[in-house]
Amino acid sequence: MKRRHLGVLGAAFVAGFLAVGVPYWRIPYGEVELPAALIGLGLGVVAVGALLTRVLGRTAPGETLAMVGAAVPAVVVVRIVVEGFADPTSHNLAGIEVAIAVGLGLAAAGLGVLAGSAILAARRDSVAS
Repeated sequence: MKRRHLGVLGAAFVAGFLAVGVPYWRIPYGEVELPAALIGLGLGVVAVGALLTRVLGRTAPGETLAMVGAAVPAVVVVRIVVEGFADPTSHNLAGIEVAIAVGLGLAAAGLGVLAGSAILAARRDSVAS
């Protein structure tokens, strides 16, 4: 992976992490219902971040999907760790929580990767013509 790609992917990861995390972390533990608590504008930021890294950063589809999509489960893992210190029994279904977040992260980033790849393909076709 090129250094430039790492910076672009890192920026997209951080944007998605904060866009999903800040609203999610503000929900009191007793009121969190997954996947609904993660669905919202933040997933749109993940998708747009993946699209932009593909188009502007020229990142590979796989690395974009993995890096940008990982922002969503990272948000859930942070909550599990922080709340687990306060009450070790609070996240007895942590594996399921992370699995749900992985699915949502991959879905959102996957849409962005597909859209970005389509834009890149259309650009190549227009240049070749």
